[in-house]
Amino acid sequence: MSTEKSLTWKERLFGFRVQEPVQSVTLRHFARETDGAVTRFHLRVDPDGGGLLLANAANACRLSASGTVMAAGVLNGADDDGILAELAGRFRGVDQAATGEHLRELRAAIDALATPHDNYPITNFDDSELSPHARQLGAPFRADLPVADPERVLPLLSRLWEVGIPHVCFVALPDVRKEWLVRLVERAGDLGMICGVRGTATGFGDAETVHALAQAGVDHLTYTLCLPAEMHAELLGESPATGLQALDRALAEDVCPVAQVPLLATSTPALEETISLLAGRGIRNQSFFAIAEREDEEAAVLSAWELPPVATRIEEAATAGAVRFLWEVPVLRRPEVPLARQVRAGPRAAGDVSIRVQPDGSVIPPRGKAEPAGNLLTNSWEEIWNHPAFRTFRGKVESPERCDRCPGLAICAAACPAEAESWADDSGREV
Repeated sequence: MSTEKSLTWKERLFGFRVQEPVQSVTLRHFARETDGAVTRFHLRVDPDGGGLLLANAANACRLSASGTVMAAGVLNGADDDGILAELAGRFRGVDQAATGEHLRELRAAIDALATPHDNYPITNFDDSELSPHARQLGAPFRADLPVADPERVLPLLSRLWEVGIPHVCFVALPDVRKEWLVRLVERAGDLGMICGVRGTATGFGDAETVHALAQAGVDHLTYTLCLPAEMHAELLGESPATGLQALDRALAEDVCPVAQVPLLATSTPALEETISLLAGRGIRNQSFFAIAEREDEEAAVLSAWELPPVATRIEEAATAGAVRFLWEVPVLRRPEVPLARQVRAGPRAAGDVSIRVQPDGSVIPPRGKAEPAGNLLTNSWEEIWNHPAFRTFRGKVESPERCDRCPGLAICAAACPAEAESWADDSGREV
């Protein structure tokens, strides 16, 4: 175990040699109340024996096998002597003095994570401070799942929890059946999952539905919004005031509101105005997804070469407005589908640590062709996760690389936005 003083506690929690490798993903759920606010912790153990600790699915840190044992002990309320005794029994070469110091640091970190703060779940995991070493991921962090008959979806929620995915987001179209949506949110909460809903305000933005979802335990509500107002009306069939009111209702219900902004050639001129308007209303979590094409073929959408400059503008405006921005995987424009339908459908999944799960159980990676890697109900998770469709995706997330063109651009962690091959291509799939 390293004792270099220049390393952070997260880095020092790597290094013990676990005696027996973990063969599957396990997921545990904890809750801790601080100053009247409840923080939900998820501790996941991946196949390499290391762990992932998430607080409200908004902050995450990777842990070694020894750090995972420590975190489980702390969250279970064990005292230091008991945790150190367990470490000594499970690992070789334990330095009691150094380990005791690391345990105190971990306790302090968990206390800090339990302090009430912004709680929108992460969608990418590329922070050098949190990820000092490449690590094998045993499963993604989130699954996006269209709302459907609960009799079909409920078994999928149980299966997602079993394979170690702590966060689900339901995709709701304007004609969503609200009783289905509330029931699904309730079940996700019963399992211990972080749960969100995304779509348009027409579908689930009215006061009654927002209140029902809040009572059911929803963690975040995401509504699509774009400017200018006439474009919002044309693409979404509603006034932007409808979306803003829905975001305000979520905020009033103490549910994290998120604005999802489509990036089009016709909407990017108002990009800074949109970010500022939302920030002024207290909407500090904003996600952005581009509908784009490889070349300049359709005036309404962006082309590949335009995405890096647009991403730079997002980062600069978000930083200036103290906004937390999330870059979704760009969506390839499908000329056979009306643009409004693609905008309402939104991105396939939330980012490079997420997957798309269809109501029939099909699992689709966030990037590339919409080709299933398997079925949650009929395939083992090992078969799905090791499918060629996930191979490149998994490698990029576990060991992210950057090119020399835009080295400081945060969205380039897993793929250059200008490379159309890395976009989500849903050609042939129903929208």
